[in-house]
Amino acid sequence: NADWNSSIGKVLIYNTVNIILSIQVLSEGDRSIDGLLESFEEYESDIYELLLSLLILLCSKSESSANTMPSTPLSIIQSVIAKACSYIPEEILFEQTCFNELCSVLNSNNSDVQIITCNLLLRITKNMIQSQSLKVETKGLDGNEAIPDSLISIASKTPKTYDSEFKFIDNDVDSHKILGYLLSYVIILEHFNDATFELKSVYTTQFRQQNNLLNNFMLLICNVLNIGKNDQVFDISNWNVDEFDIETFEPNDISICVLSAHLYWKALKSISSLVRNWWNELKNRQLSIAIEQYTKKYITPLLVANEMNSVINTDRSQYENLVIKANKSRNEIIAQYVIPSEESCIDIIIRIPQDYPLKQVHIDGGQRAGVQESRWRSWILSSSAVMVAQNGNIMDSVLVFYNNVKLHFEGVEECTIW
Repeated sequence: NADWNSSIGKVLIYNTVNIILSIQVLSEGDRSIDGLLESFEEYESDIYELLLSLLILLCSKSESSANTMPSTPLSIIQSVIAKACSYIPEEILFEQTCFNELCSVLNSNNSDVQIITCNLLLRITKNMIQSQSLKVETKGLDGNEAIPDSLISIASKTPKTYDSEFKFIDNDVDSHKILGYLLSYVIILEHFNDATFELKSVYTTQFRQQNNLLNNFMLLICNVLNIGKNDQVFDISNWNVDEFDIETFEPNDISICVLSAHLYWKALKSISSLVRNWWNELKNRQLSIAIEQYTKKYITPLLVANEMNSVINTDRSQYENLVIKANKSRNEIIAQYVIPSEESCIDIIIRIPQDYPLKQVHIDGGQRAGVQESRWRSWILSSSAVMVAQNGNIMDSVLVFYNNVKLHFEGVEECTIW
């Protein structure tokens, strides 16, 4: 009930949250305070609900504070509240209904708050995708599956760009606007991880329908990484941009560049067809060439390795008669369907280009074991369409081929869209 805007209120809130934070830290290793922990756990749900409310109340930007940095005392209080919220157990976090309100906190002018809030939203998103994927598999789509508008709203407000080399300054409002913008894409692109093919298609359609969303995102990424400028591009060879851990983010210009490179990798992995179409339609020839060179040098090797490993490591026990061979040296995958009771097989050859995914994979027919050429072409086109237009990966394409061949030999009409 403290008036947080008064000096006494700020001190009271800070000390109270600090006590909670101390209990949280002690609970991780010191079992000598079991009695205290039991008392804390009794009120744990209420405590975390209040902490989340405080985080939203004290860290969301109003119109009057949007272009000003928080005072030092308020910034310290914001950071300690965010730190305490980072300990919230999943069973309590997933019960909350504050996703939209938390999204607004991404625009905070406090980097500690921005990063911790992003991590909370990531945890909620992963759980939501898991639940939605299960629902879609059992009941199908019901029209309520979409990336939340609160996230799209943040991603639609592109920060002003800059012409000189980018520098992240922790006490600069514009720097926090850029960080909040990038973090919104961390969560948006997370929707494509572990989602069913049907869900990915819904998200892709939603993304495509947002005017200039991808264009503004890509131009900002190119700006941060110096792609298409006369200056040296940002060299990411010393970082594993495919394994970026948002919790380790440090508020500096190097971290912003690494985060931007990670998001570019993630976009090419998650919404490759949209990025490819955007790149193909670029009228700036210099930028187009620079993007191709940067992608080919830094991103393509990571994506190809990821695709090859995904195909190789896929559990094929549920796909009877499917054989997959991968040639990493040639970036080539052969998918075979062994015809039951016959000494023959049907296969396709998938070749990954050196500038994948800006250039499409090539799917060629191999052995077709007497299958009519028109049907054979239909299978290849269906497999290609999954990656060309629907943001599917190579394993998705293989499974379209497998399902069509399997249905054919079972006497069922194959599916043109998986």
